[in-house]
Amino acid sequence: TDVVLPAQADRFPTEAGPPARLAAVEVLGDQASADVEAAAAGHVLFSRTYFSSWKAALDGQRVPVLVANARELAVAVPAGRHRVSFWWDRSPFQRGVALQITVMASIALALMLSRQRAGG
Repeated sequence: TDVVLPAQADRFPTEAGPPARLAAVEVLGDQASADVEAAAAGHVLFSRTYFSSWKAALDGQRVPVLVANARELAVAVPAGRHRVSFWWDRSPFQRGVALQITVMASIALALMLSRQRAGG
């Protein structure tokens, strides 16, 4: 099947044969990395549903995560040998949990103080 990225369809090679070799280094639910050897520029896809918390790197440098096939993650890769990595950035979730704990602790403290004042 073809991978369709907005305004990028003309960048896919049309010659026969595999345009690249990909060797998975690590594939987990929230991260993946692979070594890619490509004769021409193209895209590496990671079959996970796109959310803005997904991040990517090419040879250790952050790169934009693109949306392919209306939902999957993709990274543009130039010709040559490269390491592509995807990972889920947990920091927004962790900040949300910390905020919830802070709010709940503040409410609990306010309730305790109001009960002390009412009883004393």
